[in-house]
Amino acid sequence: MKRRHFIKTASCFAVGSGIALPAESCSSHQSAKYFKKDAPAVLLKTIENDTLRVILFSDGSMKIYDKPRGFEWEMASVAIQDQGTFDEGYVWARGERTMMEQYPATFYVEPWGNAFRYLVLGHANRIKGSFCCFISLEREWLKFTVTDISEDLPSLVFPPHIESDSVIIPSGIGKIFHKKEADIWTRHFYLYQTSLNMCWFGGLKDENAWLAVLDEHIADGGVLQVNNSLAPGWIKSKNRWKKSYSIKYQFLKGGYVELAKTYRRYLIEKGTFVSLKEKIARNQRLADMIGGRILCYFQAWPPANKKDLKKYLFNTKQLEGRDPEKVTVDFTHKEVLASIHYARKYGFKNGMVMLRGWINKGYDGSHPDIWPPESALGSIDELKEIMALPSPVIPALHDQYQDMYEGTKDFPRGINVLSNGDLMQGGLWAGGQCFILNSKYSVEYARRNWENTKTLQPVALFLDTLTASKFHESWEKERPLTREEDMRYKLQLLKDHKSYGLLIGSEEGSELGIPVCDWYECRHSRKENENIPLFPLVFHDAVFMARYNSFDPRTPYPGWLEDMLWGYLLQFFMTPEFGNLRNRQGAEKIGFGANEMNEKLFTSTFHVDKWHKEIALSEMISHSILTSDGKVEETTFEPGGTIIVNFSEETRTVKGITLP
Repeated sequence: MKRRHFIKTASCFAVGSGIALPAESCSSHQSAKYFKKDAPAVLLKTIENDTLRVILFSDGSMKIYDKPRGFEWEMASVAIQDQGTFDEGYVWARGERTMMEQYPATFYVEPWGNAFRYLVLGHANRIKGSFCCFISLEREWLKFTVTDISEDLPSLVFPPHIESDSVIIPSGIGKIFHKKEADIWTRHFYLYQTSLNMCWFGGLKDENAWLAVLDEHIADGGVLQVNNSLAPGWIKSKNRWKKSYSIKYQFLKGGYVELAKTYRRYLIEKGTFVSLKEKIARNQRLADMIGGRILCYFQAWPPANKKDLKKYLFNTKQLEGRDPEKVTVDFTHKEVLASIHYARKYGFKNGMVMLRGWINKGYDGSHPDIWPPESALGSIDELKEIMALPSPVIPALHDQYQDMYEGTKDFPRGINVLSNGDLMQGGLWAGGQCFILNSKYSVEYARRNWENTKTLQPVALFLDTLTASKFHESWEKERPLTREEDMRYKLQLLKDHKSYGLLIGSEEGSELGIPVCDWYECRHSRKENENIPLFPLVFHDAVFMARYNSFDPRTPYPGWLEDMLWGYLLQFFMTPEFGNLRNRQGAEKIGFGANEMNEKLFTSTFHVDKWHKEIALSEMISHSILTSDGKVEETTFEPGGTIIVNFSEETRTVKGITLP
């Protein structure tokens, strides 16, 4: 602080039509040059309103004084940058980063019309690039609008992190990282929506908190975690920077619960939060999920594409049991009905019956050419009989519009094209090597398919991957695609099917689908003192949640304890052994992990359904970790009540309650 020269000039900047910039571009410079100045940081500007006082220094650091709470925050003068981009253009993003591909950027800041010009300085003060930033106060919000980013910056992390004792990131169920447990090797970029499922992040210090909200350009953005810091990061769209990017910060009293609740209120005010009660009012069948469970049937698997498997160096043992000649059947349509009848004998009353692998050639066998349904499973009339199941059971079909397989009739029409001209490849799934569709084409394929699928009269449709995958670019000349367009068309896919009167589900779950989706299937999991239920704190009463991993045998405690803590319903991966229909024939469920399923698990977990019935439409209003080892947690739902869960193998006593 002694090195800083304070010259207070109380002023407020507006972002809008009144902006005036010098004639020279903010990003005009020669990046190969080295910055020669070595002056101490001086105060550039003080910006103030009734809520905040913000002091900006010439090294890019800030003092942010939260007036109502009398607390001062510090924004750093250093932001870790990537030497390249955070998205190399492949179907899955590489979130993990390394120190060796990054550098600590410092800044030299100077006034630039109504804005500030930031020089980005690398090692030895080499000028890496520059940009302009407008800084404004909008009631309780501190807003940064970044413009005119020089093209020689491949990505940009800005503003720098705010010094915090703990940082909060909405990834999976939610995460918290504490300063005392930080690791300098921890470097991860959370890209929306594949690893960042909401458009915010935050931090805590001395019972105070800050909330950062990303703007509508989130498809080209995310959050970089380095050690115990979080800062927003931006990437180019089709190798060019957009006109502007913005982020705003709010400061408050409290912890991660208050951050989640503040963001929830923000979404409600914005009009993008739609409650389950509103969704049920539009489609009464959704109420059948309350206190219910999902019975998931993998009906059939396609012939094994051993040519693709061998190319990926599968060995002889890994190829065993994979039939290359015919579709492998686990459940015919009649057997699904028999299994449901058996489940009812064992207590199943309401919920959902989900059919996977009903399409031509079975699960992942022929997307997007799903019609006709796989004939080895029985007749279309028999499939219609499942779809005609009355309330309180919801019959649902699985479908998918991200993957395309080589054997389909339109291949490769509609596949994303990489910047080097290659087709964008996806995973090696049950149908073999898949490729990733441009979502502009996906919307067309889905509308085409609905003309056939609607004849089955499904009540619900699960549209895989749409709220799980990151957003893609395509360099196809005929129909190029930006990430923002991909986000818009993925949302259009959901909206189209919602307009048909269907209940809609999707994978993992993100903020994007909340206005449309009725349920999500996710892989939320728990690690002591790291995972916190941010997603249900914001969205518990907006969407039903079920997990793929509730019955993972590797969990050291019954997995349904997590479902009860978070207020989720159970999903069972049904097997033909349940009810002694036949022995299972299908291959492993790639991407779904290990799962147990038997009569004992099925009949011993109805207390989870009973609890879900109590709190299914309730807001989760609080969460607490009650012991230092993180093994006892508490959540409260309103209306509904409070649940305390002991995840340890020992009896614990907390709040005067003994927990076995």
